[in-house]
Amino acid sequence: MKFIKLLFLLTIVSITSIHAQTVNVPITIGQSVCSYTSQAKSSTTQIGMVSADVKYQNKVVITQGTPVTFNVEIKKRKGCGVPAAVTVTPISTFDINQNVIPLTGTPYTQEGERKVGKSVGLALGLGLTVLCPFGLFFLCMKGGDACINGGTMMVATGTLQM
Repeated sequence: MKFIKLLFLLTIVSITSIHAQTVNVPITIGQSVCSYTSQAKSSTTQIGMVSADVKYQNKVVITQGTPVTFNVEIKKRKGCGVPAAVTVTPISTFDINQNVIPLTGTPYTQEGERKVGKSVGLALGLGLTVLCPFGLFFLCMKGGDACINGGTMMVATGTLQM
C-alpha cells in the first residue's frame, strides 16, 4: 500500500513539475560602487544591466539592457590598517515576458589596500623606541578604500521556468 501511495505521489509530481533551464547571463555593472560614498552596509539596488541578448533554443529570452538587481555589501575600513571591501552579488533580472529570473553566480569582491604591516611596524618600531608612547597612535592608521568601477563585467547563471 505504501508503494502505491509513493508511486501515485511521484506521478503527480512529475506531471505538475516545471522544467527549469539554465542560461549564462552576461552582466555589466553600470555605476561605480565605492566604500567611501555609501553609508549602508548592505543594500539591494539596480546598478547593472544585461550586456547582450540571452538566447535559449534560438529564441531571445532576456534582451540587452534589461536591469539587473544586485545585493551590495560594504565593509568599512578600520584601524590597524584593515581595508574596506565591496561585494556585489547578482540577484535577479526579467525575461521578455516580465517574469523574474533568479540569478546565481560568484560574488564580485574588491578590497582596498592592506596597511596592517605598516601600521603595526610603525607602532612597534617608533612607538617603543623614538616616539614613546605617541608612536602607538600609528595603530589608528586605517586601510585603503575599495571601489568597483562602472563597466565591470561578470557572468551569472539564470534559471528559466519553462
